[in-house]
Amino acid sequence: MPPTSDSIASMLDRHGFALTVTEGNPFVDENVAFFLRKFGSLVTPAMRKYLVLRSTEQQTRFSEDARLEIPWDSVGERIVSWDRFLTDHQDFLWHDAASFWYHVYLETYLTGMDNSRAFTDGDSLDGNVRRSYERFLTKHGSTRPGRLLREYVDMLRKNQFRGGTSVDGFLRDHKLHTMLGVQPPLR
Repeated sequence: MPPTSDSIASMLDRHGFALTVTEGNPFVDENVAFFLRKFGSLVTPAMRKYLVLRSTEQQTRFSEDARLEIPWDSVGERIVSWDRFLTDHQDFLWHDAASFWYHVYLETYLTGMDNSRAFTDGDSLDGNVRRSYERFLTKHGSTRPGRLLREYVDMLRKNQFRGGTSVDGFLRDHKLHTMLGVQPPLR
């Protein structure tokens, strides 16, 4: 009921949590903006940057029902942001958490997810995804993820931009995983 859910959401918000609904089911998630407001001036610069990145990302839903809710180019920008963070803060206490976000976005960018596939039409790379890759390589080709994507696109080009075993081998060689069959984070 809306009055009840409003009061629950308000109570959770006062304590740093958010009520999120997905596929008709509510669940509680952290509200990173709350922690940034309350403790941003008290934490290390690296933690503050981490909180800013996550707070910004939480403002826009990433996925719903294994469907991408942001443009492919935005996924690419998130990859670059997390790569830059990991490079700049190699001794960050929450390195594993930052690495998690980098890999979620990278693996999503390379493989898509169940209801937003990178490969469609008989296992061919989707045209929108391919154009996003081209823009990414133009803008970020010299970065670590840019070099990885260049290698990926070169491999795809050799295979007429088709998925399958070559993609599986690339992921395995780079210790990456597919996001197909995975329920990705919502925010």
